[in-house]
Amino acid sequence: MSGSRSRDPVYKIDIEEEAWTGLDSLSESAQEKVFTLWRDHLCYTPTQRIPGKLKRLRGEFSGSYQFEVTKDIRMIYAVDEDAKKVRIEYIGKHPDWTRRRRRPF
Repeated sequence: MSGSRSRDPVYKIDIEEEAWTGLDSLSESAQEKVFTLWRDHLCYTPTQRIPGKLKRLRGEFSGSYQFEVTKDIRMIYAVDEDAKKVRIEYIGKHPDWTRRRRRPF
């Protein structure tokens, strides 16, 4: 993640209620990691990979991205390029990807 930027954000961030609940349950240091990602990365380049931390999901979860907040905590989000919006869908324990629903969170 790059340092704070002086230009206006390109993407708007929308946070789903479930994600706010998950964020509230995190430690202060984990919350700071999430806020830093939002401020420095998601507002500008949400689809750019961060090796070892941020990856694009594939298969039936294609179109979503996963950020490793801590060893056990993940943030899942989707990007709407046309609307220039990032939708934070989930923040919490690593999802169970073996569930048969479209979204395991």
